[in-house]
Amino acid sequence: MPISITFKKGSFSKLPKFPKLRKGKQAPENPNDPSKNNEPKQSLLSKVLFRFFLVILILVLAASAVLFSLAKAPTDFPVNKLIEIPEGTSVIKAGQMLEKEHIVRSAVVFQTLVIVLSGNRGIRAGYYIFDSPQSVITIADKLSYGRYGISRVKVTLPEGANSMEMADILAPLLPMFDKKEFITTGMEFEGHLF
Repeated sequence: MPISITFKKGSFSKLPKFPKLRKGKQAPENPNDPSKNNEPKQSLLSKVLFRFFLVILILVLAASAVLFSLAKAPTDFPVNKLIEIPEGTSVIKAGQMLEKEHIVRSAVVFQTLVIVLSGNRGIRAGYYIFDSPQSVITIADKLSYGRYGISRVKVTLPEGANSMEMADILAPLLPMFDKKEFITTGMEFEGHLF
């Protein structure tokens, strides 16, 4: 008995289509084939970004270490030494002077901090005294805002005292007091009422 098979039109369109093979060629590999081991691979861009951020991190750490060492007070910091910043001294000149006096390690770091802390105001002229070794940040802050570190001294001069007697009273109380200059300047005004 013969078997007859009938197919409906379009019933073959639902079957998967396979590429036509030519002699000696193999079918392309299916990327979704579970039998193949497809490990995730890092892209070139992610490797470059990782290296870039690693270099940036190393540079930031190195710069931080350098700045930290420059911000510390010098080992030979002059404690209780009176430092004069003359009127009209620029930030650059003051930085060089403080570096020479071993108050700061780097004039450039001092100058940068003064500009950051005070803007265009610069530094305040006057006499400064530092009672302990201090960082360049503290020094820049003190010179920017005129925190001299000198305590006020209350002095009573007796009525009728002459220039030499006043000089004898003031000399032990004021560290930068020039007794000879005071006497010579005061002699010409002695006996006059102001």
